[in-house]
Amino acid sequence: MCSGFDRAARDEQVTNRYGHLAFEAVTRPVRGCRLVLASVGAYEPHQDAGRPLAGELMGSPRAAARHFCEAAVNLAIAASRAVDPNRPHADSPTVFVADFRP
Repeated sequence: MCSGFDRAARDEQVTNRYGHLAFEAVTRPVRGCRLVLASVGAYEPHQDAGRPLAGELMGSPRAAARHFCEAAVNLAIAASRAVDPNRPHADSPTVFVADFRP
């Protein structure tokens, strides 16, 4: 889900800018899987670094969320230092992980 709650953008505009609709839905059985909700500050550093997200979500939901956020901060700081070593920056990552396992 893209942020954009404050704008009345049409799906076509959002798709042109981000490459997908503002709101998308998937329905699937919930056996042995996890629900992960991640803010832009959490998933973008992983995505920009080309890291597969599944590998970052191991362990308990709490441990997975903590590790995911810590890694996002480290990746963002490294990327920002590559642009300007004097201005390290990371967004505030937020992740919610829920287990749907028997």
